[in-house]
Amino acid sequence: MISLIVPTRNRVKLLRRLFDSIEETCKSTDNVEVLLGIDDDDIETIQFIEKYSENSRFVIKSIIGERGKGYVDLHNRINELCQISGGEFLFFLADDVQFMTKNWDEKILATYNSVYSDNIFWIRTSHNEEGNPWAACLAITRDWYNVTGHYGTCYQQDTEFNLVAEHVGREIFLKDIVVIQHRADSETGDIDGEIDQTYVEGRMAADSGLLRGRSFYSSQVQTSIVVDAIKLLKRIKSLQGKQKDAVISAKIRSLYWEYVKIKLLPIINWLLIPPVKKIIKWVMRIK
Repeated sequence: MISLIVPTRNRVKLLRRLFDSIEETCKSTDNVEVLLGIDDDDIETIQFIEKYSENSRFVIKSIIGERGKGYVDLHNRINELCQISGGEFLFFLADDVQFMTKNWDEKILATYNSVYSDNIFWIRTSHNEEGNPWAACLAITRDWYNVTGHYGTCYQQDTEFNLVAEHVGREIFLKDIVVIQHRADSETGDIDGEIDQTYVEGRMAADSGLLRGRSFYSSQVQTSIVVDAIKLLKRIKSLQGKQKDAVISAKIRSLYWEYVKIKLLPIINWLLIPPVKKIIKWVMRIK
């Protein structure tokens, strides 16, 4: 089974299009479950899901909870959805995407137990934003998730995941599966003739600096990226039995050094910045 992880808010029109595309393109809707993260004040979406579920051809599970801090808490909602998922693949989707390829579910499921014996890998599909290396629509295996224990630790979980994957590799690119993402206009927030409030609020949060502390630039998230990559590489190596993989060992050593640098940099800055400031003040006085 493939678990589609979809956080959503006030975008019923887009959600309906996503659901329609799933029903129209799946080889079998028994292969799919959709897990939705919904805010408890989003009455329109709650009512839509209740009505749609009555005749849905695929399983829909929902977690309805407090909105919290919106974008800042997005990763928490996604991880909650992962915990109640049952699929061999966890496929993170934005609610503004649309499946275009027939039988995409069958093609994804065919990779399980056929590409890597340990089933630690991730899947990337073709995307209408080919120039965007951080485009969403990423599927990880249940085994990948079990090793790391989460999908991400910040609101930019797709970017965070891509950075982990850069260290680990194990990418399966299914180029014949096409997923379209309908993004809002960057200037107006318009999408399909309507103002996308989710996008507008996200931009406001970014502009006000609310998201900065939990972005993939923060030392906390950078540490998580390195730790996740080490866990995955060590797991891959351990499952190879007595075979020694020099490449994996070198990657792990490199990541340990990366971890040390991340941890030491704040300490070095704390030690060096005060005396450097004093020196600059002293030089300025002399001038």
